[in-house]
Amino acid sequence: PHWDAVIRELPLPVVKLDDSRSWSETCALIQHASLHLGIDSVCSHIAAAYRTPAVVVFGSTSPAISGHPTATNLSAGPAQCHPCFIEDSYTNGHRFGEKCPVGGCAQFVPHERVIQTAKNLLTMKLSVCLIVKNEEACIAACLESVKEADEVIVLDTGSTDNTEQVVTALNQANVTFIKDAYQWCDDFAHARNAALAYCTGDWILNIDADETLAPCSMEI
Repeated sequence: PHWDAVIRELPLPVVKLDDSRSWSETCALIQHASLHLGIDSVCSHIAAAYRTPAVVVFGSTSPAISGHPTATNLSAGPAQCHPCFIEDSYTNGHRFGEKCPVGGCAQFVPHERVIQTAKNLLTMKLSVCLIVKNEEACIAACLESVKEADEVIVLDTGSTDNTEQVVTALNQANVTFIKDAYQWCDDFAHARNAALAYCTGDWILNIDADETLAPCSMEI
């Protein structure tokens, strides 16, 4: 019942993990989930191993230490709860026969905080940033490999070939081609910073026009 208010507010279908699922099924579900929501148990650390974004409602450790950088620990409760001495039933298939002395750790985390944290992770935006000059031979493959990003900023620093025409022909909705806005000053860091100023994402990936990402990279 504690989770019902949270689940109703999440913008995605919810799959519950319980003892009826095999470990292989559990791992597969966590691996491909958009978000893992739970307590600090084996499942949360599986999420870290797969780098699945996670909201951990309570726990003595955080998956962010060894896994996805967006893992968020919402630890709360009395001092005796750190670390928790009552194992989650899913960890070893049973409880240790002890009753939680504080009535359950999750009660200390407001529903609103869990919901907002989860929504923030689910709506994080990825920007891909390129600085380019005379990249007509390779830029199409690069942009194709990042077509699933929320936005792609391409800052042209003075191309004299068909770079702009190639980008335009792709008709890729997430691409913004910027020309005549930057004068090259023989400083890659300066140009990169100029391009970053156009990015609006929570995360920014810098990539060269002659590079491509493997298909699985955008999932990560």
